[in-house]
Amino acid sequence: MQISKSLLTLTVVAICAGTVSQAAPDTETQAKARAALHKKMAELDEQPFAGAFVGKSAATPVQIERSRESVRQQYIELNKQGGEAVSYVAPPAGNAGATSEQIERARKLVHQRLAELDAPETAPSTPPPVVVAPPSQPAPPVFADGPKTKQQRLAELLKLYQADTISPEQYHKERAKIVAEP
Repeated sequence: MQISKSLLTLTVVAICAGTVSQAAPDTETQAKARAALHKKMAELDEQPFAGAFVGKSAATPVQIERSRESVRQQYIELNKQGGEAVSYVAPPAGNAGATSEQIERARKLVHQRLAELDAPETAPSTPPPVVVAPPSQPAPPVFADGPKTKQQRLAELLKLYQADTISPEQYHKERAKIVAEP
């Protein structure tokens, strides 16, 4: 048992040592490339991070609108829960030189824009009164163009009913009259 453990350990050590020793030293071009890479990484580490993406946004207009709508909803919910307007807005990461006056003006502008967006376009304050005309009895259907067969008169009566020019009661009365005729 002890021999198998020792043999396994020696095998692993031999394999690892063999692969490490087989690695060839860097060529001159590889050494130059590695040195240039280290130099560029050191330069980038020295530069301060702006914290904001300056290039073109990868978000689509639909995603931007959804994001804005979710922020508006959260803003409304916070105002409903707290009872008073939320007055603190965290400043963006890159505005170390902004004064408190500039930040306050920006907050007022944001609140004003949100109020404009939440305000109804041009909705009337009271809805217009609904005028309901008294129900009138439509005239009974008049069958012109001479004598017609029962089928023709029933079809014409059905068209009047489907066009909603006669009431269901009138339709059934007229239909009963037509069907009762010899």
